[in-house]
Amino acid sequence: VTVLTIVIALLNVSIHYHYRHDDLLDLYEQSLHLYQLACSSELDTTETVGELVTAAYHVLNADRISLFLVNHKEQLLTCCMSKDTEGFSIPMGTGLVGHVAGTGETLIIADVYKDARFNQSFDKKTGYRTRTLMCLPIYDGNTIVGVFQAINKKDGRAFTQHDAVFMTILSNQAGSVLHKALTYEAITQSQAQTQALLKLLKAIYSESSTFDSVMEEIMQVIYKVLHAEKVALYLVDDIRHELLVWNGANSFQEVRSGMGKGPAGVCAERGGLLNLVSPADEQGVPAALLLGLEPGRERDPVMCLCIEEESGVKLAVIEVSKKAGRFSMDDEDTLKTFSAEIANVFRRRALESLARKVAGTRDDVLRGYVDSMMPDRSMSMAAMAGPPGSSRSHHPRMSLIPHQGMMGSSLRGSGHGGSSSSIPVMSSGGKLTRTIRGQVYSMDDVKDGSFDALQFTEVELIHFALLAFRYIGAVDTFHISERHLVNYLVAVKEHYLETNPYHNFFHAFQVMQQTLVVLHEGEYSHFTKLDMFALCVAAICHDVNHRGVNNDFLESVEDDLAVLYNDVSVLENHHATMCFRLAAVEENNIFANVKPKDRKELRKSIISLILSTDMRKHFEMQTKLQGQFSSGALAERQEGDKQLLLNTVLHASDISNQCLEQQQARRWGILVGQEFRRQARHERKRGIPVTLFMDITSDVELAKLNRNFIDFVVNPYWEMLPKVFPRAQTALDNLHANREMWQQLVEQCERDGHVTLTMIPDDDEQALAESKLEIDTHTRNMMVINNSLATRGRGQGVVGGGGGASAAAVAPAAPAVGGD
Repeated sequence: VTVLTIVIALLNVSIHYHYRHDDLLDLYEQSLHLYQLACSSELDTTETVGELVTAAYHVLNADRISLFLVNHKEQLLTCCMSKDTEGFSIPMGTGLVGHVAGTGETLIIADVYKDARFNQSFDKKTGYRTRTLMCLPIYDGNTIVGVFQAINKKDGRAFTQHDAVFMTILSNQAGSVLHKALTYEAITQSQAQTQALLKLLKAIYSESSTFDSVMEEIMQVIYKVLHAEKVALYLVDDIRHELLVWNGANSFQEVRSGMGKGPAGVCAERGGLLNLVSPADEQGVPAALLLGLEPGRERDPVMCLCIEEESGVKLAVIEVSKKAGRFSMDDEDTLKTFSAEIANVFRRRALESLARKVAGTRDDVLRGYVDSMMPDRSMSMAAMAGPPGSSRSHHPRMSLIPHQGMMGSSLRGSGHGGSSSSIPVMSSGGKLTRTIRGQVYSMDDVKDGSFDALQFTEVELIHFALLAFRYIGAVDTFHISERHLVNYLVAVKEHYLETNPYHNFFHAFQVMQQTLVVLHEGEYSHFTKLDMFALCVAAICHDVNHRGVNNDFLESVEDDLAVLYNDVSVLENHHATMCFRLAAVEENNIFANVKPKDRKELRKSIISLILSTDMRKHFEMQTKLQGQFSSGALAERQEGDKQLLLNTVLHASDISNQCLEQQQARRWGILVGQEFRRQARHERKRGIPVTLFMDITSDVELAKLNRNFIDFVVNPYWEMLPKVFPRAQTALDNLHANREMWQQLVEQCERDGHVTLTMIPDDDEQALAESKLEIDTHTRNMMVINNSLATRGRGQGVVGGGGGASAAAVAPAAPAVGGD
C-alpha cells in the first residue's frame, strides 16, 4: 500500500509539473529506500537522521541540508545533522525553522537577509554566506516531528515550488521513519534506565556493598543512562563553606572553587537543580562563575543537582557534563531519581561515623539513642565496641542493608525506625514513608483509592511494594530479609513481559494496591498477618510471566503450558508455579524464616488465591458468594470461608480497573483493548477462530467492550463487597460513574457516525512480531528456566512440602492445585 501511494504521488507530480523522468526515478528510489528503512526492526536515531539527510541531498541540488527534531514537551528544536554545526537547540517559534515548526508552513525565501526572522549569527560564526533557503515540516500523521532546512542551490538559483513538492513527498516518508526511530530510542532508553535502577537497587541491599562500591555503581549508572562525558560528586561542607570532591577511595578532597563558584558551587548555594547550556545561561548564573571561564567562552553543557534531606539540609552536589547538545527535562527527572539513593548512602555513612565515636562511651542513654537509629544490627554499639575486653575501634566496611530485626524487640511497632529514604521506613510520626521525585509518600497515599500506578516507574512501584510488605507486618513477623524481599520483587518484575500492554507489572501492583484499599486497617481484623502476607504475595505474582493471551488461545494452539497443565487453569497454574520458582533462588527466598507449619498454610493459601483469578471460575465464585451473603451463613471463623473471602478480595481487585477514578479507568480500559486486539491478530495469523469481542475495530466497540464488562462481570461481583468490606463502596461508586462514561462514548460515536479506531494505538507488524517472539521464546525456554531454578533452590527452605523440600524441587509436570 505504501509503495502504491508513492507511485501515485509521483504520477501526480509528473502530470502537473512535467519533471524529467530521471528526477522522478531518483525520488522514487529515495522514497522506497526510506520505506524499507521504516520496516527495519531497530533504528538508531543518529543513523536514521543521516539517512534522511542523504536522501534529501539526492533529491535537492542544495549546498547545505540540515534536519531539526521537534521536542514538543520542552518546546525546543534540536539540530541533529548539519555540515557546519549540530547539537544546538533553539526555542519553538524562533527564526525561520522555529516558524515552520510552529505553523507547519513551507517557506521558500530567495534572499534570507531581507527576512527579519533570519538569524545572521550562524553565518558570522561559521563564515558561510546564506543566500536562498527552503524550510518545510516533517509530519508523522498530524504531528510535526521535524523540519528540513535546505540552503543555497548549487546552480545559484532560488528554490522553487517544484523543489518543495519533491521534498514534501520525501518528508512524508521521513515522518514515519523518524517516528519509529524516536519511539525505539525512547523504549530502549527506558528499558536501560529501568535495568540500571534495578541493578543499583540490588547493589544497595547487597551484604557485600560498601560506601565506595555503591557510590561507584551510582556514578556508572548516571554516566551510562545520561550518556555523560564526566560525572562528579561533591560533599557540601557548610561549616567551611566549601565543596569537597569524592575521589573514589572513600575520601574527599578540597576543590579550588568554594560555595557559590562554578556550577556545583552555585547549585550548592541555591539548592535544587541547574541545567546550564551556555555561559550566558537563561537561569541567571553569571558566566564568570561557571567553571571560572571568561564571559563568552565556549564550554560543555553541565547539569547539577543538590542532594538534600527532607529537612532541607544540603548533603552533596552531583555534577554531570557532556561534550555537545543539552540535558533534557527527561534527563533532569532521571538525575532526580538517584538523589534519594545518594542521600541514603551519605546518611548511613554519617550514622556509622557517629556510632564509632560513641561505641566506647559509658553513657548508656547516648549509646541506646544512637543504636536505635542504626539501619543495621552490624552497625550497633555492641558490634562497634566488640566483645568484652576487646579493643575494636573501627568497622571494616559500611553495611548498606537493614537487618530484619534492626530495631530490636522493644522498639518494634513503636513508630521508630531507620532514617533511610531509599527503603520504606517508619517516620517519627509513626507512618511508613518513601520519598520519590522529591515528594514524600506514606502508606495512607498507597491505600488511597486515587493512587495511580501508571504515574510511576516500575522501580518506584517496587519501593511502594516494600512499603506494603512492611505495612502488613510481614517483614517483622516473618523475619524477612530486606535484601531477599528486594531481590524477589525485582525478579518478579523482570518476569512480567514488558510487551504486554495490560498484563504487566503495573497491573500486578495495581491489584495488590487495590487489596489494601479494600482491606483498610481495622475494617476486617480477622485476617492474620499470615493471611495478609499470602494475599500480597499472590497479588503481586498473580499474573507473573503472563503471555498477553488468554487460556483459550494457549489451549487452541496446544502451547507447551497448556500441555503441561492439561488445559486446567493454564496461566493461573503457571503464575503460581513461577511465584515459588522465583523464591527458590536463595538470594530471593522471602519464605526462608517462615516456620514449617506456617509455610504449609502459606503455600496452600497463595496457590488457592492465584488459582481463584481464573475467569472461568468467576461466575461459580459469584454464585457461591451470593448464596453465602443472602443466607447470612458466612462464618468468617471457619477456615474455608476465610479463604473464600481472601480469594474474593484478590479476584475482585484483579477485575477492578473500572473501579478506579475515571481517568485511570479510561487508560486501563484502552490498555485492555490494545492487548485484546493484539490477541485477535495473533489468532488470525495462526488460522484459529478469532475471539469476536477482542477483534476491536472502532472506538464504539472499545466503549461497548468496557461497558459490557462492567454490566455482566464487574458490577454483579462488586455489589456484594460493601456488605463485608465497607471501603469497597467508593470503588463501586466509581464503577457506576465509569459505566456512564463508556455509555456516553457509545452514544456519541453512534450519533456522530464515528466508525474508526482512534483510542488504541495500532500495533505495527514489528511490535506484533516482537510480542509473538517473546511469547514463543518464553514457551520454549520455560522448562529450562524452571529446571535451573529448581537446581539452585533445592535445600533452601522455600515454602514447600514436608522435610524442607523446595517448591522448585516438585516435578514440573504436576499442576499447582489448592487444598489437596
